[in-house]
Amino acid sequence: MTSPHAPAELIMTGAAVGLVAAGITEDDFIPAAPLAACRLCGAIYQTKLHRDLYRSRQMGYVDPPSLLMKVVDLGTKWRENHAKKVHTAAEIEEFTRTGWAFTPEAAKVLAPFGIIPLGIMHPEIEDAMFIADRKPDLTKLEGGE
Repeated sequence: MTSPHAPAELIMTGAAVGLVAAGITEDDFIPAAPLAACRLCGAIYQTKLHRDLYRSRQMGYVDPPSLLMKVVDLGTKWRENHAKKVHTAAEIEEFTRTGWAFTPEAAKVLAPFGIIPLGIMHPEIEDAMFIADRKPDLTKLEGGE
């Protein structure tokens, strides 16, 4: 089975704007902080540790190795568990063959979080991003404790 975790094109993160005005604080979600996301359904995983790593970088500190490894491990485990619990192997394989960065359903969820594909987009993905809500749906965010 092909990995659903590596997109065929570049993806930009951190492009969300107006989050504070929408009532979403940095305690909830930081668009530029490390995260994991599902390219099939749009579920997102970002913990306090992910946000702490971002804040540490913003202050100019070198990544603490233990924190960096913890964040990487958390994301990897979340991706593997999410794929097993939510998606079938056939669904993942079918999506992987498209070469798209996201499904249209995922694009609609991820765009408000500032996660968008770069490059040539299929019209279905463009349409999904165009009709997406401007405020991210925090029910799609996991690990936000």
